[in-house]
Amino acid sequence: MSRWDPAEISRVLLVLEARLDTPYEIGSQGPKGWVTRGKPSIEETVPKSFDCSGLSRWAIGQGKCQNGARVILPHGTLEQIKACTPVAAGPVYPLDLGFADLHGADGAPDHVIIRFDDTRVIEARGAPYDKVIFRPVEKWEAQKGFMGWWRAPGIYG
Repeated sequence: MSRWDPAEISRVLLVLEARLDTPYEIGSQGPKGWVTRGKPSIEETVPKSFDCSGLSRWAIGQGKCQNGARVILPHGTLEQIKACTPVAAGPVYPLDLGFADLHGADGAPDHVIIRFDDTRVIEARGAPYDKVIFRPVEKWEAQKGFMGWWRAPGIYG
């Protein structure tokens, strides 16, 4: 798979920023598959709601590699972290994903955020926000349960 052109990364970031204030609505997996609330199709241009992994899946799905291929992340934070590569050393880039175990129950990720730029992340967050918001990077990197940064395949090669 080829990488994304820098202009494509900028375009996807603008599309993502336009989703600020979109309502948060938790999605989950039921016996018949993933429920639709909070988990929009990547084909939706103006989703009605997101949960955290629904936002990351949708945002990454908006871009195309130089060869025209899309990166389609799986549903759910646990499956998304498995599909990505840890950023062990080196810089963190826009659209890299940060995972956290906010509940601290089992060491498995239960929340995902998207690196927006050097100072901000964007995330779909429940109470007390209940919408898509910007938050400072340093607050996330200091967050109890923060597991680090991962890179989706194909964006940066």
